[in-house]
Amino acid sequence: MYYTYILKSKKDNQYYIGYTNDLDSRLKLHNANTVQATKGLGPWEIFHSEQFQTEKEAVNREKQIKSWKSRKAIERLKFKQNRGSSTFSRDNIEITAHAEENKKYDSKI
Repeated sequence: MYYTYILKSKKDNQYYIGYTNDLDSRLKLHNANTVQATKGLGPWEIFHSEQFQTEKEAVNREKQIKSWKSRKAIERLKFKQNRGSSTFSRDNIEITAHAEENKKYDSKI
């Protein structure tokens, strides 16, 4: 499994978009300041993640989200989650958003 994820900085509310095959380990790396792009900008929390079968799908979704270049577009993902829908469909891709109580521990917007 692969994941496209959006992190949110608890420090300054910046977003970071990336993909990984191990979401928990990747978040720990971000919070340990070992990822150059996010170094010194954390602590980070998972704002949103989506699961994919292949790395190619995750990379394509990462590129799509990065192309939005808008905080509002990213925050709409959270809005849909807060309306009680933990799983919804967008662009024929199933999206699963993390609920606040299920938070787990790669571009800034």
